[in-house]
Amino acid sequence: MLIVRNGKAYIQRNDLAYICNSNVGVPAELMNGIIEQCYNGVFFVNDSNRYEFIEINDARCIEFLKSLWFIINFDEYSVLTEEPLMVKIDGIIDEKNALVKKYNSMSQEERVDNFQLAIENKHLEFKIHSAIDFLNYQIGNLDFSLPDGIISPGRCVPKRTRFSIIDKFKSVFNRNKNK
Repeated sequence: MLIVRNGKAYIQRNDLAYICNSNVGVPAELMNGIIEQCYNGVFFVNDSNRYEFIEINDARCIEFLKSLWFIINFDEYSVLTEEPLMVKIDGIIDEKNALVKKYNSMSQEERVDNFQLAIENKHLEFKIHSAIDFLNYQIGNLDFSLPDGIISPGRCVPKRTRFSIIDKFKSVFNRNKNK
């Protein structure tokens, strides 16, 4: 999740790890900024810190982060209640399914020529996971701290349990070809 305020960006470690391991050209200034905030220049992400925010001050890096369509924007998502969030997630899932359908209908040669679709699919899957994480945050099933000075507009009163949300979206990630 990305939050931009007063010439600063705050991005979760999980997102930074994904960006650094994806096929986007990460500016050297961003890498240097990450390294400065890490222990002995090592950037670890696990379940204990994946939702922590890292502050970015470089204007070029902030513009780069804002340009990444697969990183969810706090301001866009935080104003939505549970149902509109689920509709938004459904839209991303529909986009992913359409892309997969298009890719699967291609010949092997076309797939090679359109390798970017496989990368876009991976980005969409990441965005779906991030949006579901945000939904779980909004309804109180996931807890993390926002950066100092950033105020959450308030959490939703959940209409579903954590497990019903997982059930609703798990079919997206079901890799069983028989279904």
